[in-house]
Amino acid sequence: LSLLEKVLSKVPNDMQSKLLLGAVHYEQGNYEQARRYLSNFIENAPAHIQARKMLAAIQLKLGHTEDAYQSLKSALNNNQQDANLMAMIGQAAIYNNRMDEAIDYLKRAKKAKPESAQLRTELAKAYMAKGSFDDAIEELKSVTGQGAMQARNMLVYAHLKNKDIKSARKVVKKLINDSAGSPTSYAIAGTVDLAAGDRANAKVHFLNSLKKQADFVPALLSLARIAYEDSNTDESENYYNRVLKKDNANEKAFLGLAMLAENKGESDKSVALLEQALNKKPAALTVEI
Repeated sequence: LSLLEKVLSKVPNDMQSKLLLGAVHYEQGNYEQARRYLSNFIENAPAHIQARKMLAAIQLKLGHTEDAYQSLKSALNNNQQDANLMAMIGQAAIYNNRMDEAIDYLKRAKKAKPESAQLRTELAKAYMAKGSFDDAIEELKSVTGQGAMQARNMLVYAHLKNKDIKSARKVVKKLINDSAGSPTSYAIAGTVDLAAGDRANAKVHFLNSLKKQADFVPALLSLARIAYEDSNTDESENYYNRVLKKDNANEKAFLGLAMLAENKGESDKSVALLEQALNKKPAALTVEI
């Protein structure tokens, strides 16, 4: 960085240094500095597609979703076959709640690169966000190869959203078999049982998940919630604390412990836990994804 900054101090309009500084700051997580350098670079080289993609990724990180969407769209005219660009526009459109546009761009990206499992999965996510669960299911069923396992995980939830417990069970049974009973597959099976109202079997599946991986956070959170609903507050607290041992910034665990403290009449403790959650992740309690 210091060498590049020295170059700019002597040659303020050296565009290559600005591009490199933007890229380095991006990699280091200095998003505002990266945005400034890349914005200035693009003003002088508006057709540079990689710089524009990087700027859009930074704008999304900063929460400037409309800016990201416009940055990417302005590059489309000369890059109609760039599947990655169209996929990024689709993702930016999702952030801006433009679901029809998101689906259109992701479909165009898939047409440009039909072998991509990731693009099919992203398109399925857009369909699910729109509520088009049948379309999402068809897209996920078509995914093969390296991305098939992730697609099948999503397929379970698509069936659940579609109120089709029977199909969700079929998929999750195959998931468990094909993954040799991974912690993820057991946790998904537990989620299906909860959706079906079978709390006893759900608990068994979540516990099986922990047998495979004792600190598997999704299973710990689900068991904490079940214990809370069953009025087993000590057990619930234990599960939430195990989550924080694995992930000391997990907002769900902090919120769960705060809820338990409030129910015990320990308001000061509850407030302190909420403050910890805010300090760990300042945006955690303001955005529900």
